[in-house]
Amino acid sequence: MPFRQKAFILFSMSQDAANNKTQNVLTQILKSELPQNRLREGDVVEAKLMKKLGREAYFEIGRFTTGIVYGAEFMNAKEILRNLKVGDVLPAKVTNVDGEGGYAELSLAEAGK
Repeated sequence: MPFRQKAFILFSMSQDAANNKTQNVLTQILKSELPQNRLREGDVVEAKLMKKLGREAYFEIGRFTTGIVYGAEFMNAKEILRNLKVGDVLPAKVTNVDGEGGYAELSLAEAGK
C-alpha cells in the first residue's frame, strides 16, 4: 500500500477517534443540562456566602447561578446573616429562579421549613 494511502487511513482513523471523543463530551454536557438538573423554584440548595452588604447578600449556588437575599427576605434572615462570614455555607430555598438582575432570589428563613 502506498505511503499516501496509509497516511490517509491513519488520518481518517485519528479524526474518527477525535470526533467520538468530542461527541462523548458533548453528550455528557447535554445530559448535565437536562431539565431535572436545572434550578427550580422551591429547591433547597447549598449557598456559599460571597458578599454581604448593608441590605443584600450574594451567594454562590453551585454551577447554576448567583443567588441573592434582599428586601423582606434579608430582614427575615437578619439574625442568620449577622454571624455569617464570606465562605460560610448554609441551606437556602429558591423563591425566584430568574429574579432582578438575573440573580436567583433566595430565602434563608424558609430553607428549614
